[in-house]
Amino acid sequence: MTALRIILIVLGAILLYQALIRIFRKLWHFPAPAFIGRFLDSNYRRWLQPPDKMIERSGIKPGMAVLDLGCGSGAFTPFVARVVGEQGKLYAVDIQPAMLKQLERKLAKAENQDIKNIGLKQASAYQLPFEDGALDLVYINRVSRNT
Repeated sequence: MTALRIILIVLGAILLYQALIRIFRKLWHFPAPAFIGRFLDSNYRRWLQPPDKMIERSGIKPGMAVLDLGCGSGAFTPFVARVVGEQGKLYAVDIQPAMLKQLERKLAKAENQDIKNIGLKQASAYQLPFEDGALDLVYINRVSRNT
């Protein structure tokens, strides 16, 4: 079997896999399983989606009350918390308790001991526990709907 044929077979398998996954996700809606939290919160993801660029493009500034909707295991949460600073507040909301537990463990690490302005909340995006006008900004990054 030639190298080109092997490459074509592998590429075809990848394309088929991607197509099946997209069809599956289109028909069945569910949040990302908690076990992939460590992959969502990786240096590779931060390389693809640099936190500083996301923060800049979102308009997040010091002193704001910000909602990280669908925070997952917190890939961007500490970065945003540091930007809003001591005068600001970051609310990290996710529908899954297991993801929030991963974020709690992350925030308990030595490198994050300086962060004191994060409130973790378990909630659905459809029923948020905030009063009108309580937030300056809401951001959402790579979240699928759960209906």
